[in-house]
Amino acid sequence: MNANTPEDAQKANALVIDGFLSRLTGLTRAEQKATKEFIAARVVEAKNELNNAESALQVYKEKNKIIDPSENMKVISDRVVMVDKVKAENKVNLATAQSRLSSINQQLGGAAKATADSSTIKEYNQKLAELEMTKVSYLNKYTDKHPKMQEINNEIASTRAQLQTEINKVAALQAPSDNPVHQGLIAGKFQSEAEIAVAQGKEQALANIEKENSEAIGTLPSIEQGYLRVKRDADVAQEIYIMLAKRLEEAKVAEVMVSNEVQVVDTATLPEVPVKPRKALTLALALLLGVMAGSGYVIAYEMFNRKLRTADDIQSYLGLTVLGSVPDVESMSKMNAEKRKKLSLIQKLRRLLQK
Repeated sequence: MNANTPEDAQKANALVIDGFLSRLTGLTRAEQKATKEFIAARVVEAKNELNNAESALQVYKEKNKIIDPSENMKVISDRVVMVDKVKAENKVNLATAQSRLSSINQQLGGAAKATADSSTIKEYNQKLAELEMTKVSYLNKYTDKHPKMQEINNEIASTRAQLQTEINKVAALQAPSDNPVHQGLIAGKFQSEAEIAVAQGKEQALANIEKENSEAIGTLPSIEQGYLRVKRDADVAQEIYIMLAKRLEEAKVAEVMVSNEVQVVDTATLPEVPVKPRKALTLALALLLGVMAGSGYVIAYEMFNRKLRTADDIQSYLGLTVLGSVPDVESMSKMNAEKRKKLSLIQKLRRLLQK
């Protein structure tokens, strides 16, 4: 980009910076927008499912005249609801991670082929999946406030933090440029892939727990089984709706609060003196180059000139003794004429001074 004046150059610089920052913001906001739109669509679906489930529960209770469920049914119901809640949350996490991964891959283009081939990341993914499955196995045994449940939650949080740190390191190395947004997208890709792997492993563990709960439900009378079924649907629908509504608000805030990690340290300023031409510097360089070129020419001329000009040259280069020489009459005549002119000028100058 060429500018005719310093003011034009300053404006051009500002336009380039604004365009670059807008591009960075757009890339980051596109990812947040895709996540928000996905969650918003799920919130609408979850609201409809909740309304239908609550209506079905109310109808079933009125039809079968259920006012206060039995103690055994409450225990089984709490266990079932807890597992279903975790299962629903895991399902949402899996779908969200898959949606985010798809959006990131579209933005990355060719760079989407990058893979988290770090052995450390794979180890953390495996460890995280094992911890999540261990936590699932605790669902039918302990409450959220039990020491074992708190211990496993702390260990999961610590492993997630270590995994994120390693992902950021690998992303910085595999990003197509030093652009922080590209690095963020690569890190988001690796993180989404890790979340998908963990969620898929968690699904299998939850399926095993569900099988145990189904066997426990089978021991209840048919009316209580039906009640548990409709109550289970209502409780799960409510948990999903609350969770999605909360995440939607978080996604909205994240989209609005998108900020660039690149900051303008200093804007372009107008120069107080012209940058060029630098006349003094140009003159000095020209003089230096002239002296060097002239000296080089003289040295080269003397080195490559093979003419023999004097008797000493003959003796030095040919090793011969000079017996005599024939003068160049024409050259000598010119030299004598020049000497006479000089003498004549000197004599005239003396006469003028004597007067």
